[in-house]
Amino acid sequence: MRRKAPKGRETRQRLVTAALSVFHAQGYRGTGLSQLVDASGFPRGSLYFHFPGGKEELAVAAITQAKDEIGAGIDMAFAAAASPAEALSLIADAFARELETSNYARGCPVTTVALEAGEDTPELQAACAASYEDWLARIETRLTAAGFAPERATRLAAFSFSAIEGALILARARRSRGPLDDVAAELSLLLNTEKSS
Repeated sequence: MRRKAPKGRETRQRLVTAALSVFHAQGYRGTGLSQLVDASGFPRGSLYFHFPGGKEELAVAAITQAKDEIGAGIDMAFAAAASPAEALSLIADAFARELETSNYARGCPVTTVALEAGEDTPELQAACAASYEDWLARIETRLTAAGFAPERATRLAAFSFSAIEGALILARARRSRGPLDDVAAELSLLLNTEKSS
């Protein structure tokens, strides 16, 4: 029989999940503590009990959760795909479907926050950077395993994910998944051409 998580851990997790949803939709600067409290359904005291550092500490936990969730999605895409090109297409498609489902209101949750993180939120900035590094490392590892030279895999991982993230921003602005589909097609052409040469 599966044991229940302690109540405190469950409360903390619910706070983080609620915060991630709000930050994803509104960004970091556009979100107030009252909104975070309302979204979680817990009293303000619960937020400060679990996150004495307040909004930034909660945001770091939310970004870390997003890192893990998207990282798991990247791994699943590569595990399900027959090639790195197909895996990157699956990743682009997952972002496109999230956009469509949210009526183009939600792009990448980390990017939404990263664009606002600055010198006054160093821990949040570091969490966003760590998210990108984690995702790039996952892609790089899979590219290397597929036969790309390590240095080339590093550059292709950065190029591929940067292209997908850029297309995600453009797709949201245009309210069309077209840019993500176009990038996926171009990445497929690039990777398949390199692999066959």
